[in-house]
Amino acid sequence: MRTLREELTSPSVSQRAFVRALSAHYKEATGRTASPGQKKAWVNSLSSLTADLMDAGLDRLEMIVEYVMPTNKSSQADVVLAGVDRLGRDVLMVVELKQWGTVTPYEDDASSDADWAVDGEGGPGPELFVVPGLPTPQAHPLDQLEGYCSTITHYCGMVGGREEVVHGVVYLHDAQRSSVEDLFRRAPQPRRHIFTADRRGEFIRYLREVFAPEPGWDVADRFLSGVVVPSPALLDMVADIVAGRRHFTLLDQQVDAYNAVEHAVRSARSDRARRVVVVVGRAGSGKTAIALELLGRLSGRGIRVELAAGSAAMAKTVQKELAGNRKGHAKLVNKFHRYVDPDRELDVLIVDEAHRARDRTRIQRHARYTSDEHQLRTLIKAARVTVFLTDHHQSIRPNECGTVTAIKNAAQELDVHFYPVIELEQQWRCGGSSVYEGWLRAVLGLGAEDLEARADRNVEKWPGDPSFDVKIASSPAVMEDFLRSKIEAGQSARIAAGYCWRWDKNPEGELTKDVRIGDWERPWNSPWPGRLGNVPPSSLWASQDGGFDQIGCVYTAQGLEYDWAGVIIGDDLVARGGRLVVDRNKNADQVVRASQVSDERFDQLIRNTYYILLTRGLRGVVICSTDEETRAYLRDLIGGSPEACLD
Repeated sequence: MRTLREELTSPSVSQRAFVRALSAHYKEATGRTASPGQKKAWVNSLSSLTADLMDAGLDRLEMIVEYVMPTNKSSQADVVLAGVDRLGRDVLMVVELKQWGTVTPYEDDASSDADWAVDGEGGPGPELFVVPGLPTPQAHPLDQLEGYCSTITHYCGMVGGREEVVHGVVYLHDAQRSSVEDLFRRAPQPRRHIFTADRRGEFIRYLREVFAPEPGWDVADRFLSGVVVPSPALLDMVADIVAGRRHFTLLDQQVDAYNAVEHAVRSARSDRARRVVVVVGRAGSGKTAIALELLGRLSGRGIRVELAAGSAAMAKTVQKELAGNRKGHAKLVNKFHRYVDPDRELDVLIVDEAHRARDRTRIQRHARYTSDEHQLRTLIKAARVTVFLTDHHQSIRPNECGTVTAIKNAAQELDVHFYPVIELEQQWRCGGSSVYEGWLRAVLGLGAEDLEARADRNVEKWPGDPSFDVKIASSPAVMEDFLRSKIEAGQSARIAAGYCWRWDKNPEGELTKDVRIGDWERPWNSPWPGRLGNVPPSSLWASQDGGFDQIGCVYTAQGLEYDWAGVIIGDDLVARGGRLVVDRNKNADQVVRASQVSDERFDQLIRNTYYILLTRGLRGVVICSTDEETRAYLRDLIGGSPEACLD
C-alpha cells in the first residue's frame, strides 16, 4: 500500500509507470485496452482512496484493483479491499469509485417519495440519474455495487455465501453531498454505504470500524486463489426466477437496462402513456438474463407482463421449464405472432431477440394471427411498456428487420415515448471472454458494413484465453468423439451446422441422415412436434436428452446455450485468398438464397448465422470446416498447436 501511494503521488514519470503496469494487468485480465479516460480515472480515484486508507492507519490492507467478476470477465469492480476485523475474521470491501460531480433524477424520477414504493418494493429514491458527460441515464450506483457484492458473496469459495464478510462502498471523491443529495434518498441497507468528498471523515471512521490495522495479504491470497462456485446455466434457473425463489445477479449495463424498464413502468402507470425501451447487445451479452429477471420480478408484483420470444426453440424451451411451475406460468411466454390480436393489453411486454421481427405476420391456418402490419407496431401496441432486446448481427432471414432504427421509427409512428438506447458490452457466454467474441467478429468480418471494407480487414491470430477453449477438428467424426467425451464427463454439448444440406422431412416419421461429409453422416434435428423414441423435437434439441445425436441448425440453436459448441462450417462460407467469402450456390436454405435476396444481404445473413452458432458455447467451441483450404486457414489463425488442433 505504501509503495502504491508513493507511485501515485510522486512525479509524473512514476505515475506513468504505475499506469503502464495497471494497463498491462487490465489487458491480461479482460482482453481489452484501457482508454485514456480510464487511465486518468485510475490516477485520480486511486490517489484519493489510497490517501484515505493511509490516514485511517490501514496502510497494510491489500488493495485489489480492477477485480474481475468470477462469473463475467467483462465486468470489474474498481477496488476490493482485503483485511481482517478486530476479531481477526476475514473482511472484504468492494469500493466503487465515482468521479461524478453532480447528478439529477432522470425525467419524472424526481417525484415524491410516496411514488417510489412500487408494490412494496424499492424506494424511497430515484432509480435513474442524469450525469453530466455520460450519454445515457445511469442506474443508482448502489445497484451496481450490490451486483458486485452479491457475485462475490455467492460465487467466491472463500466467502462461501457469508454476507457479513462482504461490505460495499460507493465513494464519490469529487462530489459534495449537496450536489448528489438525490442518491441519499435510497433506503439504507446493511453494509452498503455512500460517501462524498465533504464526508471524508465519515468514510475514514467507517473504514476503521470495519478493518483492524493488520496485514491483508493472507486474506487477499485466499480470496484470489479460492475456488469459484460454478454459475448455474441460465435455463436451469428459469422456473426459480419466475417463481421468485432466486434472482439472476445483474451487473453494470444490465442494471441500467433493468432500472430503465422499472422507470418506464412507474411512469406509464402515472400518465397512462406508452413507452419503448431498447437494449442492444451482442450474442452472450446477457439480454435473455435481463428478460427473464424482468419477467420474474414484475410478474411477482402482480404486473401484467409477458415475454415474446423471437425464436421458437427459445419459446418452447422456456415454456417447458415453466410448465411444472405454478399454474399459468408457461402462458407468460409466447412467440411474436400471438400479439397481432392480443386478448388484453399488458402492462409490460418483453421482446427477446427483437431483431427477428418481421415486416408482417403470416401464420398459416390462423387467420387471427395474420396481419400486414409490421410486427414491431403490433408488439408496441400490445403493452403500455414494450422492452426490445436486439442485435442486428443475429438477424438470419431476409424479412427480419428488428433494428434499432426500425423500432424507433415504429415508436414515432405510434407517438410512443422512446428511451435512450442502452448498450450491453459485457460477455456472459463463451467463458465471459470478450477476447473470443471480438476475435470471432473480426474473423467473420462483422462490423464492416460493406464488402470492400470487409475484404481489407486484417484478422489477427487467436490470442488465446484461459476462460474459453477454441479448437479445430480435422473431421466431424473427430469433433463428435471429443464432444462425446465432454458429455461423459458431465458437461453438455451439441453439434450444429450451416444450412448446406437438404432437409428431408420423411413422412414416415423417421430421420434421414441428410448431413453427409465423407463417410460420416447424421440426421438434422427432428422436424416433428413430439419425441421420436430418444429423439427430442427440434424446439427442444438444445436442451433435452438425445439431442447430441442430431445436427442442429441456427433456428434450433439461436437464443440457447450449452457447455461445448461443435460447429460444422459448410461450403457456403469458405476461405479464399486469405479471407472468408460466401457462396450462395452451396447454401440449401431456399428462403435465404432466394433470387430476390441481394448478394450483400445474403452475405450478411450467412455471416450472422455462423456468428450465432459459434457463440453458443459456455466453455469452448470446436470448429470443423468441410473445405480443406478453410480448415488450413482456420488452423493457421488458431496457431496449429496440438492442444488446439484435433486430428
